[in-house]
Amino acid sequence: MIEAGQPEQAESARHRSTLEFRRLLEKLPAAAYTCDAEGLITYYNSRAVELWGREPKLNDPVDRFCGSFRLFSPDGSPIAHERCWMALALHEEKEYNEQEIVIERPNGTFCTVLAHANPIHDESGRMDGAVNVLVDITDRKRIEDFLREADRAKDEFLAMLAHELRNPLAPIRNAPRAARSPVGSLVAWRATGWNRRSPGACRRMSCTSMRMR
Repeated sequence: MIEAGQPEQAESARHRSTLEFRRLLEKLPAAAYTCDAEGLITYYNSRAVELWGREPKLNDPVDRFCGSFRLFSPDGSPIAHERCWMALALHEEKEYNEQEIVIERPNGTFCTVLAHANPIHDESGRMDGAVNVLVDITDRKRIEDFLREADRAKDEFLAMLAHELRNPLAPIRNAPRAARSPVGSLVAWRATGWNRRSPGACRRMSCTSMRMR
């Protein structure tokens, strides 16, 4: 009788463990969902609905591996659902953490997330599914893009400023050489020749100026 009840007890304990695990996922400040070993979605929390922009059906082959409308790599190339991080974690029984991926919602908006897909094993060590936690980093990426653009604009401004500063200084750098040439000497003499006029000439210019008043 005891032996007959052991499988039921084990199944009950497993059910309680699953419920507790899902309660923990619901409290996470990030999107989270689980799949069985075949990739069918068995659970997702409310933040996953916000992130995906939709509510996929549970255990539906249409939404195998992920509930996202469309997926893209960071460089913009599309990713099939069967090649997403959850699918790779199930196929390879391997952890994939902090893997960047872009999600498109049905309304056409996008968000960038870090996926943390990890296989789940039972007491015997057999893989019976996986969990994927999606951390939204859209705002962080926008700030990074803004800072990158600001840094590029700063470099362009400094390069332009350096160019503008070099050009006005060119006549000053060339002035000594120009002054030594015949034409440069004539210009310099005309610019300063009035200083060499005789005192009488200066007085005559002053008297002429007084009469004109």
